[in-house]
Amino acid sequence: MEKHRCQPPSWAKAALRFIIHPDFNEEIEGDILEKYRNDLLKYGYKNAQLNFWKNFFSLFRPGIIFNSNHFAMKRKQWVTFFIISIGIVVAGLLPFLPGPRNHISHTFSQFVQVIGYVGLVFVPFGLIWLMFEIRNKKGAKLNHWTSGYYPALLVLTPIIVFIPIQILRALRFGPFTFDFWPLIIIFLIFGFVFFRIRKLKYKTEQRFNSTPLFIVFLPLVAILCSETALPKAAKITREEVISKTAPVITALENYKIEHAVYPDRLEDLEGKYISAIPVFRKMGLHTYQYEKSGETFQLSFEQHYHWYATEVVAYQKYGHKISKADYENYPTKSPDWRVYLAD
Repeated sequence: MEKHRCQPPSWAKAALRFIIHPDFNEEIEGDILEKYRNDLLKYGYKNAQLNFWKNFFSLFRPGIIFNSNHFAMKRKQWVTFFIISIGIVVAGLLPFLPGPRNHISHTFSQFVQVIGYVGLVFVPFGLIWLMFEIRNKKGAKLNHWTSGYYPALLVLTPIIVFIPIQILRALRFGPFTFDFWPLIIIFLIFGFVFFRIRKLKYKTEQRFNSTPLFIVFLPLVAILCSETALPKAAKITREEVISKTAPVITALENYKIEHAVYPDRLEDLEGKYISAIPVFRKMGLHTYQYEKSGETFQLSFEQHYHWYATEVVAYQKYGHKISKADYENYPTKSPDWRVYLAD
């Protein structure tokens, strides 16, 4: 039998040593190689290869990769993780929850979106730290890597790179400007985090540190909320308001038929043409904005949920494009309604 067929691919063996937790490595690698040789003699090269790859991919389990006996988060840590995750989703969706209109809901939603997009920069460094935490051997002597000290310093890399850029921006635009306050916040966060990281330098007892788990997964929760839940909630609210605005449009047209002009205010419709102007109690939803313009009018409402802009949904008779400030228009399900993002 050819020599190279007596062993599985060398890269596969190297991958096994990397994937399998050190506590199980020697035993599992020996078993899988022994089975390969037995299958080779019993079933031939093709079937031995097939069985090897089946066994190889069956090892991709948390208990083997991470050693679940050591990767044991306390119940308090899991509860904290899930509470923060749920809190991120709720904060992101605040503009679409029932309640009085306010700017605080938009601020929280913006914060969640920033966590998602900015936090992605920290995820690769958090993964490095997490890998050290889940592969630590119980009772083994810790060094600056296995204690988490060096991996935690790596997590600060994006902040260290960003600080000089923000300093230059603050110097350019002057103190107490939009670019100044982020610099102060970054310095405060950096100082607090660095103080906490220093304690890892003297860590001697092996206990699972859940911090890298938060660094890796919380930005992913935030960005999933920003990219999936938020647009879906915005669309539902948008279509709900559009559908409930049909009586207002009808009232406006009836008013014009009787008076030959559109009313100066929406309130002029109440009583005779419509019982009451609809009110939508969502935290991030503004009331109608009505503007009479010669022989036509524009009716719109705003949703505050984008972290960089305000969504304006406007009615244009006959589906004409909204030309205001040359903003890019986007269609809705209703042909006479269009959406644009305003600064």
